[in-house]
Amino acid sequence: MTRTAAPQKACEVGKVRDLDLLAAPLDATCLVEANAGTGKTYAITALYLRLLLEQGLSVDQILVVTFTVAATGELRGRIRQRLREALLATRDENAGDDPFLTKLLARCGREKAAAILRQAISCFDTAQIFTIHGFCQRVLQENAFETGAPFGIELATDLSDLVEESARDFWRRRMVEASPMFLRHVLADSGPGHYASLAWRCLNHPDLLVDAPGTEAPMDREEREFTATCARAKAAWEAEMERILGLLSSSDVLNKRSYTPERIAARGREMYAFLSDGQWEVKLPECVAFFARRAIAKATKKGQTAPSHPFFDLCDALLDLAERLGASYARRLRALDAEFAARLPDDLAARKALRRSQSFGDLLTRFRDALRSGRGGALVEAVRGRLRAALVDEFQDTDLVQFAIFGSLFKVPGRALYLIGDPKQAIYSFRGADIHAYLKATDAADHVFTIRSNWRSEPELTQAVNRLFTAHPTPFVLPEIAYAPSDSPEKEWPRLRVRGEAAHLHVWHVANPKSLEKPVAKGAWREEVTRAVAREVARLLRLSARGRASLDDRPLAPGDFAVLVQSHREGDQARAALAALGIPSVAAAQRSVFASDEARHLQRVLAAAADPGDAGAVRRALATPLFALDAPALELLARDDAAWEEWLARFADFRDTLEGAGVVALLERLLARDDTRARIAASPDGERAITNIVHLMELLHAQERAAGLSPRGLCAWLGHCIARAEEEGAPEEHLLRLESDDAAVQIVTIHASKGLQYPVVFVPFLLREAKVREGDVVPDGDERRLLLDPAADAARTAVAEREQVAESLRLAYVALTRARNRCYLAWGKANTHGASALDYLLLGREKTPPADLLTTLEVRHEGITHAQVGAFLEGLAEGCPHISVSELPEEPGEDVSALLAARGGRIDPAALACRRAKRRVVRARRVGSFTQLSSMAHDEPDASLPAGTGELASPIRDLPAGARTGTMLHELFERLDFTAEQGEVERLAGETLARHGFAPEWRDGVARMARNVVETELEEGVRLCDVPMHERVCELEFHFPVSGLTPAALARAYASLELPALPGGIPERIGRLSFAPLAGYMRGFMDLVFRHQGRYYLLDWKSNRLGPSAEDYRGERLGRAMAANSYFLQYHIYLVALCRHLARRVPGFDPGRDLGGVAYVFLRGVDPANGPGCGVFFDRPGPGAIAALDAALTGRPS
Repeated sequence: MTRTAAPQKACEVGKVRDLDLLAAPLDATCLVEANAGTGKTYAITALYLRLLLEQGLSVDQILVVTFTVAATGELRGRIRQRLREALLATRDENAGDDPFLTKLLARCGREKAAAILRQAISCFDTAQIFTIHGFCQRVLQENAFETGAPFGIELATDLSDLVEESARDFWRRRMVEASPMFLRHVLADSGPGHYASLAWRCLNHPDLLVDAPGTEAPMDREEREFTATCARAKAAWEAEMERILGLLSSSDVLNKRSYTPERIAARGREMYAFLSDGQWEVKLPECVAFFARRAIAKATKKGQTAPSHPFFDLCDALLDLAERLGASYARRLRALDAEFAARLPDDLAARKALRRSQSFGDLLTRFRDALRSGRGGALVEAVRGRLRAALVDEFQDTDLVQFAIFGSLFKVPGRALYLIGDPKQAIYSFRGADIHAYLKATDAADHVFTIRSNWRSEPELTQAVNRLFTAHPTPFVLPEIAYAPSDSPEKEWPRLRVRGEAAHLHVWHVANPKSLEKPVAKGAWREEVTRAVAREVARLLRLSARGRASLDDRPLAPGDFAVLVQSHREGDQARAALAALGIPSVAAAQRSVFASDEARHLQRVLAAAADPGDAGAVRRALATPLFALDAPALELLARDDAAWEEWLARFADFRDTLEGAGVVALLERLLARDDTRARIAASPDGERAITNIVHLMELLHAQERAAGLSPRGLCAWLGHCIARAEEEGAPEEHLLRLESDDAAVQIVTIHASKGLQYPVVFVPFLLREAKVREGDVVPDGDERRLLLDPAADAARTAVAEREQVAESLRLAYVALTRARNRCYLAWGKANTHGASALDYLLLGREKTPPADLLTTLEVRHEGITHAQVGAFLEGLAEGCPHISVSELPEEPGEDVSALLAARGGRIDPAALACRRAKRRVVRARRVGSFTQLSSMAHDEPDASLPAGTGELASPIRDLPAGARTGTMLHELFERLDFTAEQGEVERLAGETLARHGFAPEWRDGVARMARNVVETELEEGVRLCDVPMHERVCELEFHFPVSGLTPAALARAYASLELPALPGGIPERIGRLSFAPLAGYMRGFMDLVFRHQGRYYLLDWKSNRLGPSAEDYRGERLGRAMAANSYFLQYHIYLVALCRHLARRVPGFDPGRDLGGVAYVFLRGVDPANGPGCGVFFDRPGPGAIAALDAALTGRPS
């Protein structure tokens, strides 16, 4: 790449020239700047061959370094293949068509070259091809005495736990001494996670400078003054609220658009809520400004006197105090940031020492420090003695530490050190890559070469990209990075041909359709441009189907297109737009699977399975796609105690599976349940969802086995992973896996697209504005400094802004050079991107960018008109016939799924869609329950009886109704020893209430209720307080086979029974049930089975509210409640199951003799003051009734 006149050593001596692979020196330090698509890997393999054949080096004497494990594997394979190709060429002069290889072998002699190559291939396992971290680790291990490296240190691939531990500890130490008001202020916006995020930015820069915080003034006085003013405002509001609101509502001097009666009333309610709270925060609600004297005066008509009241002055004072206190809090927070960042290196070092571990970054800094130490000379000699040459790939992603290592080891006369990269593609600053380290290497290089021949893109597209980046004299902001136009070699190019269209770079001029002179809102931009992308892909596919478009003489396919985005949100929008037109797509972003919706869904399901007694957790799980209960279904469930209890029983069963068989067994069971897997897969993004669920299952299983986690521990680990998922540097095993990507449009982040290529590329979102934030790292000479207060440090903020604009331009270059045949981008006047890459390229012309770069660009962008934007673009196109400028495509997009299916590239989704059944499908075998049978059978309240008289006596009469209450009371009686003393009952009641989120005030009432229940007679002589723990079983689960069960068959069985405990009309009620014919198993859970005096009893707890009177809980009214909720069917099913069980377990069991009966205890009605038997429904069906129901359930003749 050619250089500008910037003061670079290599430029001054005129050493920048095109790289000649046969003539390049092998005894010097050389910097090679390779434009995109010019074949860096080819150059590396060529230099490797020359080092073997001309310098006589062996494969274990040549170091090759790149920056990722994947790239290392690819580079190793490419070098090995090149050696084989060269060996083949030594045997056959006509083998291959590589001019470089032909000339090199002629120069070295084929026989000699063959011997060297055979030796190199046979010893290639010893080739020194590493990542930078792998190389440093190897050297430190092999030279432990020279480096002073401690033994027994493990390499930690993930520092997340340490970083978050450090952040939490710092947070606790500092916040324990903070005032409540300051703590509320901090918690409103951040928490320990803020320091963890700051830590990740600092860790990428091991020698980061942090300015010491300034002296802080005490905030106590300001806080007291603020609180006192809030208290005065509260008193004034309480005393004068109506008058204050009336002053504004009745005033005719105020601007009625600002102070409408509706707004005044709304702000008044907001003020009431704010002042009544008492926990006042420095971040004031909008109502304070609304009632402030300054706002009222501003809204007063000219020449009129504004309404006046002392409260308005208090609001004014609050605004001023909040501003001052907020500034003090901001200073305090910046001081805490500075303290944390300054202490972080030592703190993490101490934590790693305790664990005897080190990070990848430690490898580099330890290696560099060893080179600088007194033993550094011996280490350098040891490395140089073994490694005679070094080739460093992707050097633009280096940093100062890495450059110091390579310079110390290999910059020596007579040795080859090649630093190969492209500064225009330096886009990984967020990982610590430092473009200035690369530029510094230019000074140290003996030679600077460029590679400019683009082997990737069609020549016309290369010319179009050249035109775009040569439109500005300093296209990458930094004058040290110039743009040397790429050229195209002579070869046969795979061509994209679209009849009637010659352009290769298409620029869409985006405009506001409502008003050309108004900017386009950011959200509207994304929406319109993503739709345009989808329409254009569909158009080209349709043209291809008609024979009017082709790629290298074949039809275009969805897999020939790529959409490059800068965020996952943009990718999701593009994917949705493509799906709307039936175009398949696949996201190939480097994103953690823990950041997916499926991770959050699985966390909710695991939380509920780990603790099925947590009603809130169960409801959250039911709302996930794994269960798919919508809001109406959840609302209905909250009113249906029986159905809710059935779900709780299922989740208790899920807990058993999770604890006994593990997370994979549980999730496989859930996916197999009710065709859940098929339902999720059929959703719009189902393939992605299933891929993520399976991936998460594997990760959860691995962690479960490796750490031996309990269900709660596994759920906590998953939550921890989700919380840190958006941090950079997710482990490779956590990255999203691709769904099947055959014939699918690729949606890729620009960062992930580097090194890749696609026939047709869309770059629709080059509009992200540069934004400097607290915690950014800025260059400061040869140092790097943490920027904590951008507003107060104008000089460093300007540097940070320039760096961000410069990186946005490098991102644009990477994106635009991914295309092989055609590229699309969009530009126009938007209201949020005054400093985008295209703004800089097209609106700026200065050779030296202004110091206030962002401000200058924002002013220019704001001032341009739609016509001027068009003129800029037309001027760009006039200089290159291969650039086309047009408005966004407006023709409506047509669904192309049928077209793709007809061509055989993809099955038409419509052909795979299930037809909706027009009649009920009877499944051969399934599991039924009382809840499923009775789900549509609840009757309206019976109004035929006169209203009860007398108030219900109950210590829990006013306890809130609902599923949460029912769950809490069930747990209480499940855990309660019925023979316990009252003190133990009270303790257990308090503990159970707290676990379910009830106020402690309910403890005494719930305990009294429990005592009433266990002491009441269920039937004569039967009380629970006489039943010891060993004579009872709680939550007894059952399954028994059923066959041919229908509402009609069940109604016939009930018609033959005498049911004295129940009201009439039971067979008719059963006949109105609407469940599908059931063959399979009946399943349920009995709340309590106990034995008393040799007889067995079944009991069910009910927390229903039946009415306000004690009469609603006894006699005929109670029987009607049992019928209305179909509880009679429940206990008959349960009695059948219990009798079957006892017949197998109790020798000689006789239901007529040994079955005591069934009791339904309505807990709100049980109180001595209500009289005996109140709240208890008791029945003892005879053996004949149980046998008849058993026969009806199993399909046998009775």
